[in-house]
Amino acid sequence: LAVVPGVVESIEEFSRHFTLALVSGSYRKDILWALNHLGVEKHFSCILGAEDYAQSKPSPDGYRKALGLLGASPEESLVFEDSAAGIASAIAAGIRVVAIESTNHFHHDQSPAHARIQDFRGVGADWIARTFP
Repeated sequence: LAVVPGVVESIEEFSRHFTLALVSGSYRKDILWALNHLGVEKHFSCILGAEDYAQSKPSPDGYRKALGLLGASPEESLVFEDSAAGIASAIAAGIRVVAIESTNHFHHDQSPAHARIQDFRGVGADWIARTFP
């Protein structure tokens, strides 16, 4: 498991300030394995895998389902993504997107994202407040 620098600390801090969801194109068993390995599964109120929504990214289905399950609006939400399909999916759902550059292994176009980070070092609630006032 390749761990993005700072991601565990960011998840832990985010969970103290926000309700967290994870929407992935991977299967639930693989998602849960990774989250358990990192010790962060408990921080997520909603976890959706490929089998949990009709159409995969770039369709907004997964993000829209998560918003519905959480009772959240797109305007009060933020997505961290690395792929062009994921970025397009979140934007189609009306959600602001932060591109993660260090996990963009296939050099997808991340230019539609609203902001970019190299990794999660230094990315917490204060960073979100400064970046999206």
